[in-house]
Amino acid sequence: MKLKSLAPYLSLIVLSWATLLFLWLGIFSPYSIILTGTRLTPLKTLVGDVVSAEPKKQLVIPPPISYEIAPSVGNKLTIDGIIAATNIERIKNGALALTENSLLNAAASAKAKDMFDNQYFAHESPTGKGPGELVEATGYEYILIGENLAEGGFKDSVDVVTAWMNSPGHKANILNTKFVEIGVAAERGIWDGRNVWMAVQEFGLPLSACDSPTKNLLNTIENNKIDISLSRQRLDIMKYDIETSYKNDWEGYNNRINDYNILVIQYNILISATQGMIKVYNIQVSVFNDCLSEISN
Repeated sequence: MKLKSLAPYLSLIVLSWATLLFLWLGIFSPYSIILTGTRLTPLKTLVGDVVSAEPKKQLVIPPPISYEIAPSVGNKLTIDGIIAATNIERIKNGALALTENSLLNAAASAKAKDMFDNQYFAHESPTGKGPGELVEATGYEYILIGENLAEGGFKDSVDVVTAWMNSPGHKANILNTKFVEIGVAAERGIWDGRNVWMAVQEFGLPLSACDSPTKNLLNTIENNKIDISLSRQRLDIMKYDIETSYKNDWEGYNNRINDYNILVIQYNILISATQGMIKVYNIQVSVFNDCLSEISN
């Protein structure tokens, strides 16, 4: 047989052995990255964000009442008496009795004292401080606040409540079914050159009337977002190092990719978990906002 006629067979044999050697190197050698095609794991993206749950606080403040009669020596207004007379009027009109709240009492007392100290009779002080600021200063978190003011020579607690009931705006506050708590103050002193009683009612619907979104959940979401941002920065650096590294060091190159992919898995898990938390929190916000809307209507 001539050598020329053997050439095709020799070529086939050489090619077969070369293929086997190439496969062996790809499977068993440390340079298998060339054949296995190690890839960078794709990064997930955090979609959406938390919805705001800031309640719009409401104030109901009718014009204050002046009662131009000087109080007698024996006249006495009390917190308990005013609350009792107020609740009698509510029950007579089909509303539930109000619960006394110590923080609202403190706000009412601060209001009465401020009016005497600064010689004014209005819902807003000369410094611009209104009932909302006074109530917030006590730590009372509210959705709705109402304030009734009266000054003059009222003979007793029932007398001042009767005066408020004879005023449409004040009566509306007393009978408002949205209010569930009350604070009262009754102080005697000199205002505008007269010896008078200053009576204050602070009505409240606390923030707790609506189920607020979980603050701890929101804090966890915000902390996770910080961790996500820091991890992304680290991953970007690692990816740049991989893309610009000396690829002839295949073992080191492969190790860097593996380290990157491990961190990506952790990163993607954190993204998915945070995404789920955001959905839960936003559902809570939706329920909370629906409650606020119902109260506002």
